[in-house]
Amino acid sequence: VKITLSDEVITYNKRKKGDFDQKEEEEEEDHKRVAKRLESTYAGPLVSEVEPKPLALTV
Repeated sequence: VKITLSDEVITYNKRKKGDFDQKEEEEEEDHKRVAKRLESTYAGPLVSEVEPKPLALTV
């Protein structure tokens, strides 16, 4: 199964390049948005069943 999160990756890369004023709150919202998108895509109860924790992005 291949999951493409192009929008989120682009957003993350833009932030990483120098927009360090972003608040953690906004990042958390992004993670929730990604989780919701994945959940609707695969119609399965993902991690959002539990208290959602921020996703770790490895570089």
